[in-house]
Amino acid sequence: MNNDETPSDTGYVTRPADMRGEKLHAYQQHPTIQEILLVDSRKRMVEHHHRIGPAKWEVCIYTQEDDTLELASLDVSLSVKDI
Repeated sequence: MNNDETPSDTGYVTRPADMRGEKLHAYQQHPTIQEILLVDSRKRMVEHHHRIGPAKWEVCIYTQEDDTLELASLDVSLSVKDI
């Protein structure tokens, strides 16, 4: 496991370009991962991928500092400015 991954059912990566394509798809295929965050600190943008079915994902994009996202699988709320 590298520093960009956490040992939980939520994937967290700080470099969205690295997650596109194969790696994002691999995370989405893992049955216990419920949420994936793609963070671009330069743009202050967070993409929140949330599993809504066995092969179905919902994506929310947050760009405002005061935006708050809910990580239901961890029972945590985070603001964009805190990420």
